[in-house]
Amino acid sequence: MRGGRLEAKKILDSDWVCLYLEVLGCMIGGIPGPGHPRSLIILREVTVSNQERLDLHHQVYAKLARFTKLREFRKISKRHVWQYECLSMTMESGVDVLKDLQNLRVVELWYLDNGIYNAEEMEWVQKNWPQVEIRFKKF
Repeated sequence: MRGGRLEAKKILDSDWVCLYLEVLGCMIGGIPGPGHPRSLIILREVTVSNQERLDLHHQVYAKLARFTKLREFRKISKRHVWQYECLSMTMESGVDVLKDLQNLRVVELWYLDNGIYNAEEMEWVQKNWPQVEIRFKKF
């Protein structure tokens, strides 16, 4: 629950066999956020376009959407630092791909720069995940 870090590129390059996972708690990194066109992916600086960033989000969401038994999703940073290069969890980034995760009950976002914070995302949660409790941890 205080898990490590999964890099987006490694998620996409992996075959996940544990599709019955019920709890996932880790930081998903290696994705530059809006306004952060540069990323330190695998210890080298990479510049990505907004479209490449959004494509990467959609591909990671598609992998996560396969966890149809998921009850808890916790995007956490155990170092108590803001997560900038991570899965954004916004409408713009494509969080709608996760709408079929109907077993979700808890989504916890620790120190996330772009998350389910504004009215549009909260309305989406009410419509698609009516039983989900969104928890935030900020400084």
